[in-house]
Amino acid sequence: MTDMTIRFEPTRKDVRAAARRLSVIVRYLFLVLWCIVAAFIGYAIHKSMQEGYGFAESFRYDGGVTLILLAIFFAFLIWLQPLLYARSIVLRPQEWNLTDERVKIQTPVGSTEIRWEAYIKYRETPKLFLLYPQRNLAHFIPKRILTTQQADELRSLITSHIKKA
Repeated sequence: MTDMTIRFEPTRKDVRAAARRLSVIVRYLFLVLWCIVAAFIGYAIHKSMQEGYGFAESFRYDGGVTLILLAIFFAFLIWLQPLLYARSIVLRPQEWNLTDERVKIQTPVGSTEIRWEAYIKYRETPKLFLLYPQRNLAHFIPKRILTTQQADELRSLITSHIKKA
């Protein structure tokens, strides 16, 4: 087979589409976490209202609820910061060089070479080709930048080296 070179600049839409495919389990875990937090806050407010405080007064007099809400807010900021940082890295121009032996990805800040054997699976969505070097990590190529012929060529190259998820 011949070498294939793909150049593109990912958009926020591409990153969102890739993140949706990757974070289904993570979203469910965060949903469970937020349900537990909401139940805890509800219990704390209920307890303070049982002691004779109104809803607004429970925040004034029950410092524990206020501290919990502040802790949740700062935990959310800490959780959000790496996502914003990662998004700024991912949104840089990329050049992919795919050969029979390896995949080479170059960006303005660095490059990486990965042998096909390192990918454990791939998935094709209506918008992306996702190549998984780990279970919850994927490299993606948006279909919007490919012609039909290029997409078919890429699909055959990928399927000859990686099993479909």
